[in-house]
Amino acid sequence: MCEPHGLFGFQFQQNDFGQPVAASLSEPWSARSWWPCKDLPEDKATVTVTVYAPIGLMGISNGTQQVVAKERPQSADSPAEQWLWSYVTARSGKAMEMFAPYVWREAVPVSTYHISVAVADYTEFGEYYTGSAGAFPIRHFVYPQLEAAAREDFAVLPEMLDFCGDVLGGYAFSGEKYGMALFEWDGAMEHPTAVTWGDVLVTGIAIYFRGVDNQTRMGYFFIFNTAVTAVADNTADHAMGALDKLCVLQEDLLPYLQRR
Repeated sequence: MCEPHGLFGFQFQQNDFGQPVAASLSEPWSARSWWPCKDLPEDKATVTVTVYAPIGLMGISNGTQQVVAKERPQSADSPAEQWLWSYVTARSGKAMEMFAPYVWREAVPVSTYHISVAVADYTEFGEYYTGSAGAFPIRHFVYPQLEAAAREDFAVLPEMLDFCGDVLGGYAFSGEKYGMALFEWDGAMEHPTAVTWGDVLVTGIAIYFRGVDNQTRMGYFFIFNTAVTAVADNTADHAMGALDKLCVLQEDLLPYLQRR
C-alpha cells in the first residue's frame, strides 16, 4: 500500500480564541496516517470511537453518542491501556482523572476517510428534526464565541433536509444525528452525521448556505454527500463502481441542488 496521500490526516491547532483544537480530515487516503486501517475508500465498516478529551473539551465523532461513563478513568487494566495512558500522561502532563470519555457508535458502514474525530472547547445546540428526510436529532458543536453566528447560519439546515428528503429520499443514517462540528480549516468535510465545518465559514449571515442572492447553495453539498455515502454502500458493485456512481451523481445533481 502506498504512503498516506490526501488532506492533513489529523492535526492539532489553536483557534483564534486561544483554545486547542484537534481534528481529522483524511480524504482520500490519509486515515492510515493516524489510525491503523485498511485504507481503501471501497472498504467500509461500522465503528466505535472512544475519545478521552481533557476536562473542559468535548470529543465528537460519527454516529450516536453512547452512554458516557459517569466516572473519569482511574486505572488502566490491560497492557494496551497501560501503554496508552503512560504515553498520554507523559505527553500531556495530565493525570488520567483529568480526561473525560466520549464514546460514539457509527452503525452504518463508512469508508476509512469518513471516520472523524474533532476535539475542542465546544458548546452544543440543536433541535429535533421531523420532515421528509425522516426524524432525527440535529446537533451542532461550535466554539462558544461563535454560537450566535452559527445559530443564524445553521438555521437553514432543516429546510435543506426537507428539500433533500423530497428529492433524494430519507436520511441514510436514520436514527443518528446530523450536524456540524467546527474546526480549523478554510473549508469543510462531509463526515457522515458530523460534518466538520471550518470556523472561517461561520459568518452570521449564512452566506455559505444561501449566497449573496439569498439562494440556498453550498450546504446542500454536505447533506447530499452524507446521504449518498450510504446509497453507494448498498449498490451491488459498490467498490470502484460505487465511487464512479458517486462522482456522476455529484457532477450531475450538485449544480441542480445548489440552484434550488
